[in-house]
Amino acid sequence: MPASLAPRLLGAAALAATLVAGMAGRADAAIVACSASVAERVTSGGAALPCQVSTTYDQDFQNRNPITVNREGGFFGFEDWELIDKVGSGQSGSYDVTQLDDFDTFGNWMMIFKSGDDTFLTGYLLEATQLTGDWSSPFRQVNRNGRVSYKDVSHISFYGRGEPLIVAPPSPPPGPEPVVDVPAPASLGLFAAGLLGLGLVRRRSRA
Repeated sequence: MPASLAPRLLGAAALAATLVAGMAGRADAAIVACSASVAERVTSGGAALPCQVSTTYDQDFQNRNPITVNREGGFFGFEDWELIDKVGSGQSGSYDVTQLDDFDTFGNWMMIFKSGDDTFLTGYLLEATQLTGDWSSPFRQVNRNGRVSYKDVSHISFYGRGEPLIVAPPSPPPGPEPVVDVPAPASLGLFAAGLLGLGLVRRRSRA
């Protein structure tokens, strides 16, 4: 083998290995459950919310079909999420889904946190009893000295899906039972005596 050909072959082999590794990484891409420490970064009533993180995407693109949050099987197993609004940024804050336009046209809600480079989209699932609460950035980082801090959230995207839960109005309480007047014993006696007297009068009139 010519000496000049060996580096080319090695370079081609390295490139092929890189492509195969990249394809394998994409095949393993998924949405996975957050760690407990990440789940606790968003709470409602003091309780942590269900949390998932994408292992692929750091941007929640809206100009793709399907949109980012509906790829990889969809966050929380749903592929019909619709964007409601993008609000919030910084390190921490509170949220109130009821302040978003058209929030009540959905039956489920989700918050997607985005920070940018070196982070992945992180989602929190909201039920009807968890529409208000508190959040802190879930994007943990450790510097060279081992100090832990959290990256700023660039924005929080609120998504909705599903039909709104329709609660049937409560049935009116039953009305009072009808009251039936039962003649008292004395009244029955007078009634019987009247019938007896009427019978005697008729006999006399016949006689």
